[in-house]
Amino acid sequence: IIVVDRIPGHADVRFIAMLQALVIVVVCAVLIPILAGVQGCDTPLCTALAPFAEPLPTSLPLNMLGAAAYTGILATALALPVQVWAQRILPPSDAGMIFAMESPFAVVFGILVLSETLTPVGALGSGLIFAAMLLTTLARTNKRPVEAAEPLRAEAG
Repeated sequence: IIVVDRIPGHADVRFIAMLQALVIVVVCAVLIPILAGVQGCDTPLCTALAPFAEPLPTSLPLNMLGAAAYTGILATALALPVQVWAQRILPPSDAGMIFAMESPFAVVFGILVLSETLTPVGALGSGLIFAAMLLTTLARTNKRPVEAAEPLRAEAG
């Protein structure tokens, strides 16, 4: 949110979205082999990474490839430029508030549309994510600039 806010206004939103997607590709290309290599390793670093590690798949089912294509086309190629465009219009605090609504909406639509059940741990995690985003967004919104908070003083001459 902050990086997009600091990019010059004349920058093309498609380029910014492509740059964001490219960063994720590079990060994943580096982390996936590292996390896959954690299996069977007993060093402290491997132990710390173990909750995030999964073995590399030996085959990819067709429905997984379809989901990846759907996500790549709709969520990345179409939605990410729209998201960047909207972030350029909104103040960062408003964009942060909108992003904070992701976890509550995921819970509501998961229950209503997919008939999923929410575990207590899932509810706690969703609530903590939402509370943290809300807290940081509201804390930043309620701060006044330092110049406005300090009373004006007449200069001694």
